[in-house]
Amino acid sequence: MRSICAKKARRIPIIPIRAFVDIGGVHEWTEAEATSQGKHWQPGYFCWPFENIRTVEPGIKAVVKRRIYTIDVADMLPF
Repeated sequence: MRSICAKKARRIPIIPIRAFVDIGGVHEWTEAEATSQGKHWQPGYFCWPFENIRTVEPGIKAVVKRRIYTIDVADMLPF
């Protein structure tokens, strides 16, 4: 007899989007920035300055992912 095992399916979190932003560039995270934020600095991290921040009320529900990503919201908008 042969059996097939699989990992338990993970629940994919869905949360409301609260804002849309444009990314204004990228730069290495500096020790001065970390200090001003009260954080411990480590090399190898990057910062993306946000521009043109547009809040969304009420929030639009979307699947949560790590990192920065693009979503198609055309079907989610109420208008």
